[in-house]
Amino acid sequence: MRPLPDWQKSDRAPTPRWRIFRIWGGAKAFIGIVAAADQETAITKAIAQFEITDPEHQRRLVAEVRY
Repeated sequence: MRPLPDWQKSDRAPTPRWRIFRIWGGAKAFIGIVAAADQETAITKAIAQFEITDPEHQRRLVAEVRY
């Protein structure tokens, strides 16, 4: 395996990406993907990014880290 070039090396850990779902009945509906440091921040970003204005829909959001 070849080593990474200098421009690809980073001292910082990458920001995790989160898959956002809305719980609907017994199923999950996929909304989209956001980058955030933690689950709470991911949900907050998703509300703004995907313009989820209904408070009931906001309460039903969940975030799963994507590897």
